[in-house]
Amino acid sequence: MSLAIETLDQLDGGPMPLTVLRTIFSSESDCSRTVLGLLNAGDIALHDAANVSVPKWRWRELFADGGGTAWDGLVASLTPQGMTKIG
Repeated sequence: MSLAIETLDQLDGGPMPLTVLRTIFSSESDCSRTVLGLLNAGDIALHDAANVSVPKWRWRELFADGGGTAWDGLVASLTPQGMTKIG
């Protein structure tokens, strides 16, 4: 199964903190690349702890260094488009 499909499958269970989602990947760079790709494709959404959507212009900076503490409090969730790719 591809990393992107595995990520979508994991998020099918509900929104997930990025720090937890990271644990399904073998490296932070794989996680960053996959999550950023899914965000750019519109398959997932990213929200902060207050459930406010993280603007697209911040995505690159959040994933440039492989995450770390920048991901604290961020939650990924499936979009309706992403749901169609897994079910």
